[in-house]
Amino acid sequence: MAPDPSCEVLLAMWEQAYGLSPAARGMALLGLVLPQRPVDELRAMSLGQRDAALLDLRAKLFGHQLQSVAPCPACGDKVELEFLVDDVRIAETGTSTPVRVALGRRNLIARAATCDDVLFIEQLPSSASRRSVLLERCVQTTGKQRMTTRLTFTADEERLLASQLAECDPQADMRIGLECFACAHAWQARFDIVRFLWQEIDVWAQRLLAEVHLLASAYGWSERSIVTMSPWRRQIYLEMLRR
Repeated sequence: MAPDPSCEVLLAMWEQAYGLSPAARGMALLGLVLPQRPVDELRAMSLGQRDAALLDLRAKLFGHQLQSVAPCPACGDKVELEFLVDDVRIAETGTSTPVRVALGRRNLIARAATCDDVLFIEQLPSSASRRSVLLERCVQTTGKQRMTTRLTFTADEERLLASQLAECDPQADMRIGLECFACAHAWQARFDIVRFLWQEIDVWAQRLLAEVHLLASAYGWSERSIVTMSPWRRQIYLEMLRR
């Protein structure tokens, strides 16, 4: 694991990744955790391996406690939730080791989806096409049945294969059990660490730049001198300006 990224490194990553797609942002965040790894190795990691690394990064940057709000799908009321990083961590993360799946007469092998897979499919125009192409990339026939023609699946088969892929890599499909206090509806909400962590970094970066603006305007300091200042020292100067 790499040392904690500095404010400068984190701010530079935020700026470079601001206009990127979710999967590309996930890669940018992963690069903070494993800066010495070649890009090809990062792209070959399973989504569960990526998400486990990003949970470690989140704990380093903002601590182990997480807070969020989710809308109830039944009544729309907001449900507040609070949990720890370890509450959404799976001991075993997915690998590229395939598992066997039987669909009628077809014997298939399925592997966990990788970062490279999601980078490829998110360019596609619809959720149906993304699901279909992901299965095409992650599922193959075995033995004498192995073919170069494109595999096709019914809707029920797609659901079965999706569940198999989730079992291959449970960290990539982390769910949190929730219950609405207003209507008592219970449901499972997916926890997306890429989206969650990016939103936290975005809030942090916007706040930091606002502090840079105030301190630079008041004292004439450079952005770099303010950003590299300890948060505690920077806060003292901000408090002085508010008096």
